[in-house]
This record gives sequence, structure tokens and C-alpha cells, in this order.
Amino acid sequence: MNFSKIVSAAFLAASFFSSTLVSAQTQDNPLIINISTSSNGVNKNMDIWYLGRQANIAKERDFMGAENVTGIRIRAPKDYDLVKVGSRFELTQAQKDEIDVDLAKTADLNGTATKISIMSSGEGLSSFYTINNGNDIKAKTWRALFKRSIEYVESQGYTVGYIEPLNEPGGKTGSAQNWNNVLASFQADSKLTQYPIVGPSTYGFSNAKKNWWDVMGSQVDWGATHVIGSKGTGNKFKGFVQAVLDSGKEYFNSEIHTLVEVIISANMGSIGGEWWPRKLNSVNGNFVKSIMDERWINSSYVEKTDNTTNYAAGVAFRVPNQKKINVYAESRNDTVYFRIVSNKKVSFNGGTKKKTFDFAANHNDGQQIVVTW
Repeated sequence: MNFSKIVSAAFLAASFFSSTLVSAQTQDNPLIINISTSSNGVNKNMDIWYLGRQANIAKERDFMGAENVTGIRIRAPKDYDLVKVGSRFELTQAQKDEIDVDLAKTADLNGTATKISIMSSGEGLSSFYTINNGNDIKAKTWRALFKRSIEYVESQGYTVGYIEPLNEPGGKTGSAQNWNNVLASFQADSKLTQYPIVGPSTYGFSNAKKNWWDVMGSQVDWGATHVIGSKGTGNKFKGFVQAVLDSGKEYFNSEIHTLVEVIISANMGSIGGEWWPRKLNSVNGNFVKSIMDERWINSSYVEKTDNTTNYAAGVAFRVPNQKKINVYAESRNDTVYFRIVSNKKVSFNGGTKKKTFDFAANHNDGQQIVVTW
């Protein structure tokens, strides 16, 4: 286990929009993560974890543990037209070949026991799936693409875990209302409603609630946004997650790019996520292991979320049956300083025992501190 990174995780708020705002946060004014050697913690039901199709599957499997990988995300090959066979649209052999390439990657996981999610990302979009001069998605052919992709995956012995009919919308093709109509047709299809439908999976989240969720959120089962765009603030991200939860839906991190988004959404009740290729490293993988096997200490959780784009979060986990706590923290943009405060003298990363430990979390660079006594 790599303990070379030193991070302090402390955040001063746990409920929506109730975080203590720290103006001019400095090394002398750190975020505090409180830990106690007597804390038992609680289980977090965040246990759905996927890897991306472009990932180094074997490497990322080892980071998070093969037993913790639910499945991989593959694409519905939308760069090819379907072919008409009788009264049905069917996949071409080229489309089946593309799916086979992705399914072959499960050999580094659990074979056909690996669940598959199907999304709409990938290179190219055939006009076969569009209407209105390419400005909108055609519900009939889009629905057929997903149905045939699901059927083919299942014919190869796999189980489909969820589907993601739209991925980072907001470009040339498909308005929010158009996607609402397309997803409504999915919800009216007895085959497609057998699987959780995820969306809107927007590129950024600055206006994801107003422009997308409020329009088509009723048509999905798991709400999702991607944390990529640089304009989104901590409050905007929490606002989106809370809107999903308030609607009675599950929140799912459908494309994880940062550890901080996982920590914040886990505190709010996320059920899991899919790691974007190359974003899963040893620290992030250890976080998955902790949330699966260890116990989340509610009183340790701290966050800095406000109306700026520099948000951060930290939390501690109690390792069952050991005198050990794992602490994780990350900031979204600028350096954020943390201080772990213990109820008694403990060892931080194997060092001399003391009650406090200071460290900095940097831009998208998740940190892990191992506490023992």
C-alpha cells in the first residue's frame, strides 16, 4: 500500500448547504477531520463500481480489488446503421464485433459474471439515429440500438447492470426536451425498463439541474452528472445530487473524474459510480476498498463547499477488528489544508505518535493517511 502521499481530510459540513464556509482558508486555518479511537463507524451502501471500456482493466482491478468491481461500461455502437431484417432492426456484424472487443476485457475480471453497462458514448453518430437535419435523436432507432445491444450482450452470457442512453448531452444533437421524449419512449418499452436508466450524465454540472434534470429527470431511474466542467461550484454539485435524491431517485456517479466528488456524494447517499479510465489510482482504489469493507465515521466528515469552484472534502473509516483508521481527502482545484485531530496520541503514516497531523490536498490529487495506535 502506498502511503507516500500525505493528505489531511477535514470538512465542516455534512448536510446540504449547511457547510461552514471558510474564507481565506490557509495553512493556519485548516479544515478539521476529527477522529476517535473509540469510533465504530457505520456501513455505507455504496457498492456499485464499474470500470470504463478504455481502462487498463487488470491494473485498475488491482487498485480497487477484483471482488469490488461490479462490471465494465461499454458503448452501443452508434457509428453504424442498424439493418432491417423482417420487421426488426438488427445489429450489423461490425457492431457485434465492436461489442465483442469490449466484452473480451472481462477476461481480466470475472468473465461472464462481470456485469455490463451500455452507454451512448463513442466515436461518430450515424444519421440513421437522428432527425431534424441531425439536430435531434430519433427515438425509434435509438431505442432499437439499445435493445439489440442488450440482447446481444445477454446472448453472450452476460447480465446488463444499467443503461445510459445519453452521455454528455448539450452538443449539436438533442435538446433536453428531445431527450425527455426519447427517454419517455424507453420508459414505455417493457424490455428497456428491466434495467436502471441513468442520466442526464451532463459534461459539467453548473446548470445541469435547471437545464437538464428539471426537464427530463422524471424519465430516468438513477440521476447522474459528470464532474468535468471547470465552472461548477461545490454548491452547484450538491444541489444537483440533492435534487435527484429529493425526487426519490438514486444518485450514481456515472463517470468519476475526482475523489472529492465521490466523498461528497457518498456522504449524501450515492449508490456507486463508474471510474473514468486513468482516474483510478492506488489512493482512489483504496477508498473503494474502505467504503466496501470498513466503517464510515460520520463525525469525521468535513467539506468545503460554497459558491466557488474550489471545493474539497475528507472523511475517515474505521477498520474493523484493528486499531486502524484510514483517512481520505481531496480538493477540486487549489490547495486546501487539513488537520486530523485525534482523541489521543496515534501514529500517522507510521510516524511518532501525536494527537494532530497537518497536510495539504492538492488539485485532483486524492490523499490517504493511515492512522494506527
